[in-house]
Amino acid sequence: MRSMLAGIFVFIAVCCTATGVMDERVHAVELEDYDYTEINESTDNYDISFEEIVALVMSGNYSDALRRIGQAAAYSLFGGFREQKEIFIKLLLLGIIGALFKTLASTFVDAGVAKMGGYIMQIALIAVLSAGMVWAVNEAEELLEGIIGFMEALIPTYALVITAGSGSASAVAFYELVMVLIFLVDKIILNVVIPGISIYMMINMMNYLSKDNIFGRLAELVQELLSWINKTLFGFVIGLNVIKGLISPMLDSLKGTAFTKIVGMIPGVGTAVDAVSGVIIGSGALIKNSVGVTAMLFIVMLCAMPALKIFVFSFGCKAAGALLEPVADKSYTDCINGMHEGLQLLLVSSCNAAIMFLLTLAILCSASNAAYYAGT
Repeated sequence: MRSMLAGIFVFIAVCCTATGVMDERVHAVELEDYDYTEINESTDNYDISFEEIVALVMSGNYSDALRRIGQAAAYSLFGGFREQKEIFIKLLLLGIIGALFKTLASTFVDAGVAKMGGYIMQIALIAVLSAGMVWAVNEAEELLEGIIGFMEALIPTYALVITAGSGSASAVAFYELVMVLIFLVDKIILNVVIPGISIYMMINMMNYLSKDNIFGRLAELVQELLSWINKTLFGFVIGLNVIKGLISPMLDSLKGTAFTKIVGMIPGVGTAVDAVSGVIIGSGALIKNSVGVTAMLFIVMLCAMPALKIFVFSFGCKAAGALLEPVADKSYTDCINGMHEGLQLLLVSSCNAAIMFLLTLAILCSASNAAYYAGT
């Protein structure tokens, strides 16, 4: 008799616990239950609401979501092109003036004066390119700092969303991955790679202006080192994502399966509660994936403007070198081309950080669906 009563008591306690867990998940599967204030504050420069985009993604209005994201990204896109235009015009004028001076100096001016004039033109060229380099580095830093600020604001809210939609193990994995990624981007890319690229561009400019190409090997060494750092970081982040994605979601899947079995044992209402639990978990997974997709769209939005500006400036340097090649000195056009190579490396390094965040979110959204597919 006592063993029967003890069994009944344990069964009731388990059912009450399962019902409590179910109640918590019921109240955590609505979009309005989460706070998006910090996320919106991290994107104050863009006239867009994170929650509105999540709602559009959840309802399947992808075209409207992409249109809103595109409008927000293009809103202040053309504000930074004025400085690029000025630098491009200065490069063309310096090239034309340098070509005219070289032609006239060989006929009417003393050789020493002509040589001094050439040095002055080289100094002016370095000054213009250095101003462009500082501008491009600031744009890259703005890109990285914008992504870091957005992800720091996203972590608390999205961890709760993952907990409701998948489980605590996946939420912890997401938190750890993003914190590691933020550390890598902040301490290595932002404080090591970006300054290294500035040094590489200065070495490249000095190398091409020197007649003997005395810094060629040093420039290649710095470029290879920076490329190696980018590739190593990318491989490390992908490997860490794969390992976390194989283990943590399966823990949540096992917990969810046990939960479903316990709920199904409730006499009379077990089948109904089991069916309802599947709907609730599915709603949580929908919100989780919708928030993840929206976060990826926001990262693209944050990267689009600075990356496009750097790309246009890089293309402008390449175009200036091509246009001036028939008339300007070879060292002049080579120097501009060296600036183009440095800007390309800067663009790749900046976008590499954004891609790592995008892949982290994509892998997490896909892997954390294991709890739902397991029947929870």
